Amino acid sequence: MLFRIESENISGAIILRCNGALVHGERSTMLLHAGEKHSAHQLVVDLTGVNAVDASGLGALVGLEKWARNTGMRVRLLNPSKYLRELLQLTKLERVFEIAFAEQQPALKTAGAANAA
Repeated sequence: MLFRIESENISGAIILRCNGALVHGERSTMLLHAGEKHSAHQLVVDLTGVNAVDASGLGALVGLEKWARNTGMRVRLLNPSKYLRELLQLTKLERVFEIAFAEQQPALKTAGAANAA
């Protein structure tokens, strides 16, 4: 499956909406470069549409978080799958990332719907 990233700026936060498999190769580096193109106070990686993640994809998330920390940005993972949450727990990376779910982010959902209109 093709991996796609759509970016959106909502109230100073960059939302990266990811769809497809975040796996080895160009797909994982694509995520890192997508984040680096933007400057904001917060970077939200919406993983709702991500159906697979491997070690390379996990590494891309870690690389993105490291880059963001060095530039003063916060990274939030939005709606990771159960599998990814378990992977983050197993690797102890749940301590590194702020993890949120759509129902905890009404402003992002509302702003996104308003910008789409």
